[in-house]
Amino acid sequence: MRPSFCLASLAFFSLLETAACESLWGGFRDPYPGNCVSNPNICAAGSVCNLETRLCESRSDMANPDASTQPAWCKLSGPQCSPDGFCMQPVPVQTTLSAVAAVSGTSAWAVGDAGVILGWNGQSWQQQANQDPSQLFGIWANRSDSFWTVGKAGTILYWNGTGLSDQSGVTSKTLNSIWGSAPDNLWAAGAADTVVRWNGSGWSTIPFAFVRQLHGVWTADASHTWVIGDLATIYQYDGSSWTQQRMSSGQLNGIWGTGAANIWAVGTGGTILRFDGSGWTPQASGTGSDLNAIAGCDANNIWAVGAMGTIVKWQGTAWTPLASGVQTNLNGISAFNSSCGCHLYIVGDQGVVLQQ
Repeated sequence: MRPSFCLASLAFFSLLETAACESLWGGFRDPYPGNCVSNPNICAAGSVCNLETRLCESRSDMANPDASTQPAWCKLSGPQCSPDGFCMQPVPVQTTLSAVAAVSGTSAWAVGDAGVILGWNGQSWQQQANQDPSQLFGIWANRSDSFWTVGKAGTILYWNGTGLSDQSGVTSKTLNSIWGSAPDNLWAAGAADTVVRWNGSGWSTIPFAFVRQLHGVWTADASHTWVIGDLATIYQYDGSSWTQQRMSSGQLNGIWGTGAANIWAVGTGGTILRFDGSGWTPQASGTGSDLNAIAGCDANNIWAVGAMGTIVKWQGTAWTPLASGVQTNLNGISAFNSSCGCHLYIVGDQGVVLQQ
């Protein structure tokens, strides 16, 4: 938890310590100065909205990228790569990895069974110290020096750049997914009607009447949050109450969007649904395999992953199957814009990590 004040014995040092606290915690207390997901028109010419950090970032270096100056993670190739460019990465574990969050080519994390946490530094994946053996199912990051992860029995862990702290206690029920639009607007959802929210200073339960499993959550801002789950259920929260938008057969496992009027959900049997601001419409996915997660870099570059190595890509007009090079279940995906284009991290069973 962040400190609300600093102690000092002398007035001079009090001022210095107060400034230090403000520098350390100000980013977690205050919303982003410009959330380009909620305000897509704020990005100037030559910049693009990073959908992970939700900040406008320069794309001037992408006009004519010089391969000779690109970092190694930009130039993936070799026998470990599939025909469509998905490259297997060595990792120090063989356990199931459930989710991944990336903010840059040198900052990414993956979580999974037995409390496993892996960190990517631009060169290799390293296992991070974690004394909690609880299964971890979801992770969210918006900057290179912090992330939140959730899991079994209400586990909530926060990493502040140097170590993990246990933020559990708001619920004892399993949390399957977490997402945020700002440091003071994080949502997690999971077992049997469980939805919780972080407001910048603490976690609280959000009343919710659906009694089945929730498998995904995505939020554009404090007034636009969606959860998905069993019976292909979709609910939206408008800041004060929930509205059911859809229910049918099957199960929805993953949800992601570029804004409140462009959201995608994926699930069993190759289900893909799209929300345009007024309703959800089924899409032809090009696969009958279960889909577990979805992410993208912009409205025309979106990927979904699932059972037996399934990967499909949306290119603005249709979904196309791609060759992953693996036959294991793929459970999580994260994408971000970089100097070498849209970069992907994908994780799955048996410690599988793919990059593209």
